[in-house]
Amino acid sequence: MRCGSKVCNQRLSRDGNFAKCSKVESCGYHFACTTVSEATWHQWPEIQKRTWVCPYHKDRGLHRFRKADANRGTSLQKKIADDFIRSSPGYSCASDSSDSSASLRRLTRNGLRSRKPPTVSGMKYLADLKIYVENLIKTENQAILAKLDKIEGSLNRTESQILGLKQDINRLWYKNFHLQKEINTLNQIQQTKNLLINGIPEMKNENLYRIVPAYAERVGVHIDPALHLDEVFRVPRIVTSGHRPVLVQFLSTKKRNELLLAAQKQYFQQLAVEQNEQKPVFV
Repeated sequence: MRCGSKVCNQRLSRDGNFAKCSKVESCGYHFACTTVSEATWHQWPEIQKRTWVCPYHKDRGLHRFRKADANRGTSLQKKIADDFIRSSPGYSCASDSSDSSASLRRLTRNGLRSRKPPTVSGMKYLADLKIYVENLIKTENQAILAKLDKIEGSLNRTESQILGLKQDINRLWYKNFHLQKEINTLNQIQQTKNLLINGIPEMKNENLYRIVPAYAERVGVHIDPALHLDEVFRVPRIVTSGHRPVLVQFLSTKKRNELLLAAQKQYFQQLAVEQNEQKPVFV
C-alpha cells in the first residue's frame, strides 16, 4: 500500500504504523503527509481511529453535499416556474403534461439563458415573472409580519398579567403587614389583662378557678370566676424546683389592676391558699 498523498506516493510500513482512512480500505498516509501526528494517533481510542477520514475523502463528501444543495435550489426554481406558468392567463389543462424542464426550455427560448438579446415577448415574460416573484415574497412577508404581530400581542398581554400579579403581591404584602401589626397590638392589649402569680403551692387535682378567688379574698378583692376570669393555668416549669407560677387572664383590665394593687400592699405577708402555715405569695 502506498501513501495517499500525491506529493509522497511512497510505500507505507508493513507494521501498520500509519494513519488509515475509514472511507476507503486501501487509503493510508504517513503521519508527516497528513493532518494528524503520530503521537495524537496513538493517543486516540480505537473507535476514533476507525472513524477517521482523510482530507481528500472529506472534501469529496463536502462536494457531494454542495451538489445536493444545488439540486435542491434547482428544484425550487423549477417549482416557482411551474407555479407561475399555471397562474398565467394562457394556461390550459393540456399543459399539465409538460414538466418543469420544458418550462425552463421555454424560458431559454424566450431569452432567459440565451446569449442573444431577449425578444419583446421574452422581456415581457421576465417582467411578469419578476412581478410574480415579488408578489410571492410580499405575501410571505405579510404572513410572517402577521405572525410576529400576534406573538407581540401575546407578549404584551403576558407582560400586563405579570404587572397585575406584581401589584396584587404588593397589595397582599401591605395587607399582611398591617394585619400582623394589628395582631401584635391585640396581643399587647391582651397581655395587659394577664397577671402572673408566684408562690401558690401546687397540689394534686387542684382547682385554680377556686384557688385564685380565695387568694384574692385574702388581700381584700372579690373575684367572680364567671364574670372576671377568662383562663387560669400554670405556666411550664422553668426550673426543676419550686412551684409553677399561675397565669390569670382577666376579662377586664380594671379587675386585674385592682388585684395587683391590693397584692402589692401585702407583698411579703401573703397567706398560702388552703393552708394554715405562713408562706409568701408574690404577684
